[in-house]
Amino acid sequence: ADRATLFGSSACVLLADDSRPDLSLYLQWLSGEGIGPTQIHWVEPNGVPDRLYPAIVQDRMLCERLIAYARRGGKIDLFSPSIVAGNFLASLGLGWEHTTFPTPDAASVADDKLKLRRLAVGVQGLESVFPQHRLCQNTTALKRAFHSFLDTHDGVVIKDSCSVSTDGMVFTRDASGLDDFIDHFWNPLHGAIVEALHPHLPVSAVWDMTDKGPRFMYVSLQFM
Repeated sequence: ADRATLFGSSACVLLADDSRPDLSLYLQWLSGEGIGPTQIHWVEPNGVPDRLYPAIVQDRMLCERLIAYARRGGKIDLFSPSIVAGNFLASLGLGWEHTTFPTPDAASVADDKLKLRRLAVGVQGLESVFPQHRLCQNTTALKRAFHSFLDTHDGVVIKDSCSVSTDGMVFTRDASGLDDFIDHFWNPLHGAIVEALHPHLPVSAVWDMTDKGPRFMYVSLQFM
């Protein structure tokens, strides 16, 4: 899915087939707390299931609102700087300068777990920001790193560098997890990250993207 599209801090665009009562109540609660949109625009999929951008393009009035907002200097907040998002912007006559994102090339560093760790190694003060890990580009290196961490730590995490959130991630305390990862997630073009288990409390930091820039809102627990 293309997830939600935001324009301004008060308006949100979602697919109509996502208009469940629980989601509507949640959005109302967020708005009441001052951290959610006050306007929700539900757009019809029109034969394009689970794809938000094509549905928006078919809604002429909504497109005109988005274009006018962007040309007044507003920033549209898309889910990610993907090719699909780029095509959507181009269809409206807009570019990345009309969004909250940098260029896709720059944003891809933050979206790629492997690139982000490589960057951190070379930046003073960020060397230890990630748990102890190895960046592996072939299965020989992957197996060597996995067994090394398994011998010295309580568990091992293996991550596909290009997957979203916990997709493409295996957590294991024994050797079976390695085979599971290779069978289901290994991609020689992406490589993988092998990481020592780091006891922690998984949380998500939430920011409100406004015309004045990002504003920190709150931290919530993740349930995996």
